[in-house]
Amino acid sequence: MAKILVVEDSNELRNQLKLFLSTDGHEVIEAIDGKHGYEICMKATGPIDIIIMDQNMPGMTGLEMIRAIRPDPRYKDTPVIFHTTESKFDLRFQGKDLGVKGWLVKPANPGSLKRLVGQMIS
Repeated sequence: MAKILVVEDSNELRNQLKLFLSTDGHEVIEAIDGKHGYEICMKATGPIDIIIMDQNMPGMTGLEMIRAIRPDPRYKDTPVIFHTTESKFDLRFQGKDLGVKGWLVKPANPGSLKRLVGQMIS
């Protein structure tokens, strides 16, 4: 199974994602916003297999966090899934340029999230 970093400023959504992913056997690490997610990535001693994140968060947005971690060789190719209320084309285009592999609009169907995670680890 995968080690997944969930970056979400909503406690309720973060807890739901953790519950859903951990019951599927994944190890879930939680970050309360983009800045916290960045700090976790920089301090990590082992690989993080997938990052699931929101876009609109205080301190550092999802896209800002991706821009910050991509120069680190450990995260150059780490799959990122956005789970956000944003569906604007320009944000999706920016995300694609930064290597975002999936974009789910909140509230995402748990089955869709499960399928995307499965694709990332296979």
